[in-house]
Amino acid sequence: MPIRLDLSPKALLKKFLNNQLRVYSVFYLCGIGAFIYLTCPFVHHRTYLSENALSPGLVSSDISMSEQTRQLNILLRQTFKNNKENIQDILCKLLRDNGIEAYKQRFSYNLSENSSLNVYGIVRAPRTASTEAILLVAQLYVHTQDKKQLKPNILGLSQTLTMVFALRRKPYMSKDIIVLFSSEQELGAKAWLKSYYHAYDEDSLIKADSLPAHAGSIQAGLSLEFPSDKFYSIDLRFNGLNGQLANLDLINTLIQLCDKQSIPVTFNYVYVDLSTNEDAINYLLKSAKTLLLNLLTLSTGVSDGLHGQFLHYRVEMVTLFGSLNKQHTYQHSPITIRAIENVLEGYIRSINNLLERFHQSFFFYYLINRRNFVSISAYIIPLGIICAPLLLRALVLYMTKFFQNDDRIIKTLGRKMKFPISYEFMLKEFLTCSVTSFVFYTIFNYFYSNQLLSIFLLIFTAIFCLNPVYYRLKAIKTVSSDIDEYNFDFYQFLLLIYGAALLACLSLLNHSLAFLCSLYLLPLYALAGISKFTREFFFVKYVTRFCFVVIFNPILILFIYYLLTVTLINGWSIKNVAQFLTDMRQFFTYYRHFFHIWTYDVVCLGLLPLWLALYRSTYWKWRPISSVEKQEQQQQQPPQVLFPNKEQQQTIEDEGLHLDEIEENVNK
Repeated sequence: MPIRLDLSPKALLKKFLNNQLRVYSVFYLCGIGAFIYLTCPFVHHRTYLSENALSPGLVSSDISMSEQTRQLNILLRQTFKNNKENIQDILCKLLRDNGIEAYKQRFSYNLSENSSLNVYGIVRAPRTASTEAILLVAQLYVHTQDKKQLKPNILGLSQTLTMVFALRRKPYMSKDIIVLFSSEQELGAKAWLKSYYHAYDEDSLIKADSLPAHAGSIQAGLSLEFPSDKFYSIDLRFNGLNGQLANLDLINTLIQLCDKQSIPVTFNYVYVDLSTNEDAINYLLKSAKTLLLNLLTLSTGVSDGLHGQFLHYRVEMVTLFGSLNKQHTYQHSPITIRAIENVLEGYIRSINNLLERFHQSFFFYYLINRRNFVSISAYIIPLGIICAPLLLRALVLYMTKFFQNDDRIIKTLGRKMKFPISYEFMLKEFLTCSVTSFVFYTIFNYFYSNQLLSIFLLIFTAIFCLNPVYYRLKAIKTVSSDIDEYNFDFYQFLLLIYGAALLACLSLLNHSLAFLCSLYLLPLYALAGISKFTREFFFVKYVTRFCFVVIFNPILILFIYYLLTVTLINGWSIKNVAQFLTDMRQFFTYYRHFFHIWTYDVVCLGLLPLWLALYRSTYWKWRPISSVEKQEQQQQQPPQVLFPNKEQQQTIEDEGLHLDEIEENVNK
């Protein structure tokens, strides 16, 4: 006999309600698979230039100053070796001897008692009145590729100087050129930007002098980091602060210029060969690696280069880093100085030809390789699939707890509910979780001793774990008569709405952070929901609480976040626990204020209260609804009509009008 399937809406709804956990698990796994599927050639698109004005720089090159660059290399190497304290004076003298305005800026910051100097110069455009500018930045010291030490950025400084010396005499320049030689890495750039844009703050941790001269509005820029004179590829860095990205047209222009000079371009030191020599499996693996590394970098909120400080002020900028990795077996000689000069000249001429700011291409994207990207219309779908169980479960709880036309139910705001809600108890829950999270948020601002900090962390972690136990033994007895199964479901409904709203807001600000938070939150909701159906299986309850405390503990997540961030900035440099706590305290108290990184705030003030509320809910001693009460409610509940006819629809509308009249009379 053929199998008969009941596909009516009522039967499908019943099957869905009976298999909710399986359905939500499928959504969760499909969302992860959909994100990895973004590396498939059927999903991503090929990059292109949206702004035709960027093309002139790709045509020809007429600057050849390789010999002068080599002479500057020798001069700067001797200066760093013998007289590095006066390197700022040497740079100012070189600029002024070639007819370029040169200035110094002194700044200081709270992490150091000594002050530092920035050097910057301005090449005035001969055809305009200093209304727009292009920025070239070269740090005095940069991290090596393994991030274990700082080395002088000799080649970056000499290439920047050579380029402005040559472009000073070009009549086609319509924008000013600003060259900035920053000290103290990102702190020097931050101090210069605060003074350039007059973003003074009395409570700021960075104190900087005002700038004696300004140029026009900065349209775009480029940062050069070459710790070695010989390198074999360019690592292009474009991830900014808090998930910000440079305009895709800017990146595409640089990639086309590098391809023209046969310079291999990598992202996070991953090179994808787009020729026929690369097989499909290696292509997919390398593309997936690039995608995941970009996801992790953006989720930390920390930039992978100096350009992140400028993106914060909406200056489109990327960083070129000289990598020592050889990307081809036949590549034996390093990249020549002439090739780098041609890339810089083409880039400046392309930006010089722009009539307006970057606006046509993408600001929200993931780069799979140097010629393919995924737009926001594609990568937002996996996040939506993962977040769908939150809304579906909230909808199920909402629809099963509300109905119309019952005489014994409580009327609230035009809706009628099956049960009285203990608003006071739930408000106390939310306030307790929020206050506890805020106390933890302020820990690193007041404990400057490693011993006190470690002791307080241990005490606070113990309070986190033992607080629900005390809550169950003492506090729940006073309200156990009001807390039943329906109140537990309504409380979970509120937490589901809170989590969905949090992820929706994060997805608009930092998609990478929102995606990782969704992967973290969905198992928490599942564990809290499972605890409801395992009242008699104490082993399962203990396992869920163990997972809450050990695996999904937000304090542990915060430590992992710090380790990931430090590894991206300075490499793996943990030597002992005392130094680890010192560095962690400095990071959370100073660096997030310096660079406005709010990932720590999201974890402490967003995820931590939600985790604590869900964890405490596993200890709820709520009263289950008896079978007699359920039978009484079913007898009181009128039959629900899924597809009413015209007469039934008219009756429903009349009753609704009647309820509206009662509400108006009550309000009067």
